[in-house]
Amino acid sequence: MTDLGVVPKFLQEDNPGFPDMRHRLNTEPGIVICNHPSASETPIILSVLEREDLKVMVASELYDSLPPDIAQKYFFSASTGPKSLKATIDGIDAHIKSGGVLLIYPQLKRHDSFQGTFRKILRETLKPEDMVYCFNVNTADTQRLSGSYPWAGIGSELFLGPTANINKLRDPITIRTEEKYTQAGEWQSTVAGVPKDDVGVVLAEKYARMFASNK
Repeated sequence: MTDLGVVPKFLQEDNPGFPDMRHRLNTEPGIVICNHPSASETPIILSVLEREDLKVMVASELYDSLPPDIAQKYFFSASTGPKSLKATIDGIDAHIKSGGVLLIYPQLKRHDSFQGTFRKILRETLKPEDMVYCFNVNTADTQRLSGSYPWAGIGSELFLGPTANINKLRDPITIRTEEKYTQAGEWQSTVAGVPKDDVGVVLAEKYARMFASNK
């Protein structure tokens, strides 16, 4: 995280139930979700995930650019074509049933609705008792990060050597991060009876209410 000039501040750390919540994160099958306003979210989440059975949903362009063995082992493609989407959902289903966990960003930047892949996973893959572990990064904090061009630091280190990362010369930016353990059944009951076209908005509104204090 220091290479990005980021210091995550986990706001639930002092809560009595925090150790149990993190234990569930690192042992139970299901999915991990988070808002996605910047490039900081994945490093923040990976810094607390201590498991070998994690896969990450990524854009199809990134997935296709990776070496096939790496792509298949660690990632799922967010392709939206009917055949490729079915293959992805089938793969996610098998992964979670085998005890694995998937990291997905269901609400992309500037969207007020949860995307279709998350809705499909919720409807077709997850059992009510499966974990849906929610992170939320403070958007105002990430806007400060975006203005500091964090990836420039990594680039300077790559091209100029390990001592040249300019992020090490800056004051690190604190990213306030909230989290909550939930189960899929809670999300499924939220949209029970909701018209199909409204499901994505209802899910996004539920997530926003959960983290209304972390803006």
